[in-house]
Amino acid sequence: MNQERRRHPRYPVKIPIKTKSPAGEEITISAANISLTGVYCHSSHFIPEMTQMRLQVELPFSAGSEFISADGVVVRVEPDEPSPETENYRFALFFTSISPEDREKLKHYLEEHVKL
Repeated sequence: MNQERRRHPRYPVKIPIKTKSPAGEEITISAANISLTGVYCHSSHFIPEMTQMRLQVELPFSAGSEFISADGVVVRVEPDEPSPETENYRFALFFTSISPEDREKLKHYLEEHVKL
C-alpha cells in the first residue's frame, strides 16, 4: 500500500508564480498544487534539480490578491505532456525559506480556499 509520507498535504490550485529562469530572465510559472512546505509547478522553461529560486506567489483571496515571497529549491523535474509548440516541464519546489508572516498568509489562503 502506498502511504502518504508528507507532513503537509498538497492542495490543487492554479495560481501564477513569478521567478527567474536559470538564465536570469523573469518568467511566470503555474502552480498545480501547493502545501505549507512547497509547490508543484508547470513551466515551458527547463529548470534543473537543485536550482535555488526566489518565488513571488500570487494568492487570489476573495477580497483581492496578495503576494508572498519564498526561497525554494527544485527537488524534482519531469517532462510534461509533449506539445508541438514548446517543451513543457513539471517540477517540485521545496520552500527553504519563508517568513512567518507569509507562511501565515499561505495557511490562511489554504483555509479559505481548500478548507484545511
